[in-house]
Amino acid sequence: MLLLGTGLVMMLGIVAGRYILASDHAYPVASPIQFDDFAFSALSVKEIPAGSTSIYELAAKIENRAKRVDYHFDANVPQVFDGDRKMPVANPAAPETEGTLHAGEKSVRHFRFYGRPGLKATTVRFYTGGDFGEFMDTVLSGRAHTLVSVSR
Repeated sequence: MLLLGTGLVMMLGIVAGRYILASDHAYPVASPIQFDDFAFSALSVKEIPAGSTSIYELAAKIENRAKRVDYHFDANVPQVFDGDRKMPVANPAAPETEGTLHAGEKSVRHFRFYGRPGLKATTVRFYTGGDFGEFMDTVLSGRAHTLVSVSR
């Protein structure tokens, strides 16, 4: 029993260490970041002035590379960070922020985020399974992201 407990503690230590020490992996704009059978590409970020704030519209390509499984996504799949690593708030009212891609389908979708005006670039990350999915993606493959210049 002691051996089993020691092994479990060691395994948890290894997983925690991989999470803490995970390296960043930067992907070029329009390059797919693959998680399991699904791939995500940040194509562009456009700033839309909105008074004292701005709306940042992310164009992202989502691909379902599975042969039989549908993929449902929502507004929480992409996350956009500013230069200070603060995350603007997602706008769930944008019309294309959720949907289902059938096996083999791909689509370009537009996601909107509120943020401070004048950002020059953003960091885009994709989260496919909530907090636990993000944790496991980080442990298994590091922190994948794309740096995208903001157009006006």
